[in-house]
Amino acid sequence: GTGPLLRREAHILSTHVNHRVSSAWSLRGQAASKLVSDRSSGVSASNNAHLLALRSTWDLGRRLDMGLLGRTLFTVGDAGTHQYGLGAELGLRVVSGVRLAVGYNVFGLTDRDLAGVSPTDSGLYVNLGVMFDEGLLGLNGNDPR
Repeated sequence: GTGPLLRREAHILSTHVNHRVSSAWSLRGQAASKLVSDRSSGVSASNNAHLLALRSTWDLGRRLDMGLLGRTLFTVGDAGTHQYGLGAELGLRVVSGVRLAVGYNVFGLTDRDLAGVSPTDSGLYVNLGVMFDEGLLGLNGNDPR
């Protein structure tokens, strides 16, 4: 090719935990780390980033819930940086396993690798979530119907 040779590798490790504190209150946590190496025309650079996130959700009824979200994204090293995110959302269970949420992040963070499917930048957002497990595909030995 005529342009510079570009190669980017991102190695990511992420873990998630869900805990139902009570019948109406649940907590969801996430911890993730990444190591990225970029090579361009013989020049090499690497960096790291770490994400910690916590979501607290309260059920307001059978179909309605509200949540608070907090996140921090930081790098370690000589040029360490920090970004923070804080938001709230209102969710509606449209049908079993499908949730529509409207939320607002007061301030947010951006990372092309660790943000995933969650809206993390500041401002208003709409999110559609679909839950499924191995039962939907018939992998747990039960008929999905």
